[in-house]
Amino acid sequence: MAWVCYGIRGGNLIDGKYIRVGAVCKFKPRLNERKLQKRVITRCVNNSDDRFVDLPSTVVHLHDSKSGCDILVIGCVHGSFQSAADVEKVFELTQHASHTSVVLELCDQRLKTLRAPVVSDSKKNRNHKLPLNKYIRNFGGIGPGILAFILSSFYRIHTAIGLEPGIEFRAAVEYAKSRPNSVLICGDATAVQTIRRLYSSMSPATIFSGLPEAISRLFPYFFGSRQNSKHERVNFFQILSEKKRVQEMSVLLLPVFLFSVLFIQIGSGIFEILTSSMINTTHAQASPDTLYPSEDYIFLMNISENIGVAFIVLLSCIWVIRFFDEIVIHRDLILYESIQNEIQSITRSRNQANITIESPVVIAVVGLLHVNGIVQHFTRNK
Repeated sequence: MAWVCYGIRGGNLIDGKYIRVGAVCKFKPRLNERKLQKRVITRCVNNSDDRFVDLPSTVVHLHDSKSGCDILVIGCVHGSFQSAADVEKVFELTQHASHTSVVLELCDQRLKTLRAPVVSDSKKNRNHKLPLNKYIRNFGGIGPGILAFILSSFYRIHTAIGLEPGIEFRAAVEYAKSRPNSVLICGDATAVQTIRRLYSSMSPATIFSGLPEAISRLFPYFFGSRQNSKHERVNFFQILSEKKRVQEMSVLLLPVFLFSVLFIQIGSGIFEILTSSMINTTHAQASPDTLYPSEDYIFLMNISENIGVAFIVLLSCIWVIRFFDEIVIHRDLILYESIQNEIQSITRSRNQANITIESPVVIAVVGLLHVNGIVQHFTRNK
């Protein structure tokens, strides 16, 4: 029996490969880091292995001394051909591995959707005349459904302009399929749970709750922890100096930028209409016989317009912080747990079967913004 069959805690057999859902995919609203630290007993240190000196700038290499696992965390820009090339490069550098575990930033359902046959647009239109209704039903409410619909619209835009959303995950799946003794692990929470949590954090009742703490958690993701060496984190300044990556990211992020500008324009316009209506009413009551607007009136209109733009920009910044806190920071711990659980699974399988596994490798294919957070969790548990 192949080693890949050992220690499977429930999963699906797809194309002869076990697809195992990580234990943390059962979503926990709040994860207790102290309990996690007590449970984790492995130590992670930076390893200057000659096999991994030529890694892409988006990849971090760690080594677990207890299990002997090499851990390669690949930071991807979702839908990026360059990220797919990074995945290919890592798989080439790990050809020596006797066993490969591939942890994906996907849940079981998203992996199935990614692997599903391409459906024509005409058939989609026949099956779903009102796609928004499907989102509202699947995500359990109008608010979460609309939020999921907006986020999925970027997927549609990328597809329409000729990009391939999820190409980095498809590359990882294909390389894992072609490699003996490999296993795929879905290491993320479900899309429904993630969207509902994000929507809850953006509601008026909770949007300002814990905001200073959320802001303080942003800096390590871009500048790294002081206790990490330069090899143990992704350097965003180095990535932004690479012309090909910047050009590709510009195309991928263009829809998000345009949507943000449109949101600010619409929001400031609505705010201006409301305030101008109030000013007009006040002006009409104060000067009913005046045919032309006074200087005070024009001044107040200009002030209201500027306040409206400032308010919408401030609100947008708060939403971005909340989005980052829920979509990136919270899920870093979930992905870290999936990687750590797989390392422990390799150790248990080796001990129970009384076999020698030389140079096992765990490859994590995650979003670029997740890498430094995952590394921080490893560093804290050295």
